[in-house]
Amino acid sequence: EAASAAAGLLSTRIAAQCGFCVNGVIMTAKAFLDKNPKATDAEIEQALSTVLCRCFTHTRMHRAIQRYAKEAAR
Repeated sequence: EAASAAAGLLSTRIAAQCGFCVNGVIMTAKAFLDKNPKATDAEIEQALSTVLCRCFTHTRMHRAIQRYAKEAAR
């Protein structure tokens, strides 16, 4: 459910471009946010830093995940 919500957020915000890293971003973000629901932006950036993005849209995806985390924490 959370992975689906994160995927929906990425697609509605048009955060991803080529799709190469989307699965890795979503799975990494979900696993990290499950363990750290009140993670800071810096912690989210660090957690996602291991996912390779070929088209350089990682900044948009990170912002979308940060928005998702803030909305989910409410």
